[in-house]
Amino acid sequence: MNRFNTFTLLLILCSLFHLGAFAQSDRHIQKETTLNTTVETIRELISKIGLEMLDALEDIDFETLADDIEEIAALSEAKAEQAALEIAGIDWEQFGNPYDMTSPLGFQKEKVIEKVYPINHHTKVSIDNRYGKITLHNWNRNEIKVTIKIRTAENSEKRAESAFDRVNIDESKSANSISFKTNIASSDESGWWSSLTSGTAHRALQIDYEVYMPKENELALANRYGAIELDDRDGKVAISVSYGSLQAGRLNGPDNSLAVAYSKADVQYLNEGDVSVRYGGFTLSETEKISLAMNISSGGYIGKVNREADISLRYSGGFEMGIGPAIQKANVAASYSSIHIKPADDAAFNFNVAISYGGFDYDHNRINIESKSEGNTSKSYTGYWNKAVNSSISISSRYGAVSLK
Repeated sequence: MNRFNTFTLLLILCSLFHLGAFAQSDRHIQKETTLNTTVETIRELISKIGLEMLDALEDIDFETLADDIEEIAALSEAKAEQAALEIAGIDWEQFGNPYDMTSPLGFQKEKVIEKVYPINHHTKVSIDNRYGKITLHNWNRNEIKVTIKIRTAENSEKRAESAFDRVNIDESKSANSISFKTNIASSDESGWWSSLTSGTAHRALQIDYEVYMPKENELALANRYGAIELDDRDGKVAISVSYGSLQAGRLNGPDNSLAVAYSKADVQYLNEGDVSVRYGGFTLSETEKISLAMNISSGGYIGKVNREADISLRYSGGFEMGIGPAIQKANVAASYSSIHIKPADDAAFNFNVAISYGGFDYDHNRINIESKSEGNTSKSYTGYWNKAVNSSISISSRYGAVSLK
């Protein structure tokens, strides 16, 4: 089965935006017509089954589309819940490097580049890759070793040579920085790049980085159409991954940043950092302080927040977050997303919860409700968990249930 078939899942994502003929005004009818047109456009793009389709998808203004969807979906809570369930069912882990190098083609070429440089703890390392995997290991040496494996495969020897020659690695080194960037030059041969990216011929491309370096150095990684895997890091980390996946150990440094698009991320520990997730999933075992924005995602999970959290959710397939006993502050704002907050038994904090079109479930043994207002569509609650203290948790939700237990 062609791995590009995975991208038909995007059609599910966009088709669920068409929320049925329940619009109550000409304006809503017009918006639904626009949504139908967009879905048909995406259907045509998906029929191309190739990277050209992926690039074209990025030209669609999904943010504006989501705003229109929200206005229409507000007419039906059931439709909004259905949308979240559809998103939750997408297997984002299948996104990634679309080329299968395990099936040998007639003409293949491979080249291995290895670079070793001395570094100190001030040296920042940057890697920007496409169509492959970045794997990073730690070692106790004052140097960095980068091994780059480039593999191409074609249905003719001439094309294999041409494809191979167009892959270049730009390398830059200064007193306090080392960087590597994958570049793929355009071809003079008519149709070469189009056929490579659209999958119309038997051809493949893969560019893998394997890096060994000290764990203390600052690190910036970017990868499109591939995975990123890294060990524990003590230095500041900035990571961007799209159409792939992220697997990370303990990110112990301050001011980390993670940008995840059309991908799934799994992180063991994040000391402090900003995280954005678009059209993907996010799992984090533990954090001290986090700012997280998830937009149209398959769901998120944070095992434990020790100090602070600022969470924004739109069209998430469900979000769960644990609260540690030393929590200071947490804010969660959600639209069309269910929220489950699980405090530690010995935690203590004040809370306020505001909900529109959703329910509130809580632990009656540990929660004391001081005031509440329950209308037909809106509800609000204030109180505390275990005892009243200076720490506080604020939760606001539109079209989604809230659980605090």
